[in-house]
Amino acid sequence: RRGYRGGGINYTAAMTKPSADRPAALKQFLADFPDSTMKEQASLSLAMSQPTSAEKIVSLKQFLIDFPNGTQKEQANLNIAMAPPAAADRAAGLRKFIEEFPSSRLREQAEYQLTLTITAAGERQAAQEQFIKDHPKSTYATTIYQNWFDTLVREKPVNAARLGQVIDAMLAAAPPADRTLPVGEFTVNMRASTFNTIAD
Repeated sequence: RRGYRGGGINYTAAMTKPSADRPAALKQFLADFPDSTMKEQASLSLAMSQPTSAEKIVSLKQFLIDFPNGTQKEQANLNIAMAPPAAADRAAGLRKFIEEFPSSRLREQAEYQLTLTITAAGERQAAQEQFIKDHPKSTYATTIYQNWFDTLVREKPVNAARLGQVIDAMLAAAPPADRTLPVGEFTVNMRASTFNTIAD
């Protein structure tokens, strides 16, 4: 009913709409459930559903005005930092986020995203190597190894020594054998998935 504090099912329904229809659905949710416990999350989702980077940034800044001490404050600031299309602008925003939120649970993600703003291949690799040293157990370290692996296997001729190093690192970083991830109706063994990637 209108004004009900929950509305979780309605929020989920709004989020499953196609991207073009999602903003209108989220606005309707916020109108129908103005006191919902999902209001802050829905407002953030609405800001992120805007079609252009410029519109996202404007909406996210308004979100921070509306929820200055909200639980999603850090997430909104990180989203603002990652929104600009230009790598240099994203880099500046990410550095600002790291400086303003040094203890944030999102700092690791910000540092990883910062490596992706580096366009020179050698400099990016050096930055990502430093990231791995700083966060050896990070899921982003696994992503970095995967990207390196994909690049190396496409190179002609193959740099066998470098490829071997990356494979060793991928295996060392692979989750334990009992670590699984639900994917739809199936369950994926993450360590087995790593081995399959290398085998392919």
